[in-house]
Amino acid sequence: MKKILIILVALFSFLYVKADVIKMQSTEFALKLYDYETQSWNDWSDWKDCSVLIVINTDNDTFTIYSSQIQQYDIYKYGDQGVSDGQDGKFWYFDCVNEDGLRCAVRLRIQSDGARQLYVDFSDASWVYNVYIK
Repeated sequence: MKKILIILVALFSFLYVKADVIKMQSTEFALKLYDYETQSWNDWSDWKDCSVLIVINTDNDTFTIYSSQIQQYDIYKYGDQGVSDGQDGKFWYFDCVNEDGLRCAVRLRIQSDGARQLYVDFSDASWVYNVYIK
């Protein structure tokens, strides 16, 4: 009986995991769209000031962006992590699906000086936020 109790206590202590939640605040936003007529991507728009809360919850495998329309992205696959972008930064990749069931990619870029950007990439649109950790 003692062995069973010890095993159960050990099992439950290993199963307890604290949720990993990261909160970020945006400072700027830019957008680019795919032009089906020319079959090419437009240039990035100019940066626009914005203040949006972004929450990454790895325990629930979600990204939530609290813009004027709340954006929820469920992570279905954790991609390559810490990949060099060849420009003094690294990317963390996440394959996601939005609330409408559309697949997208979310990328977190961290430069060597600590600057961060969060990209949301669909097949016909991409947007990026300049962010900092709250």
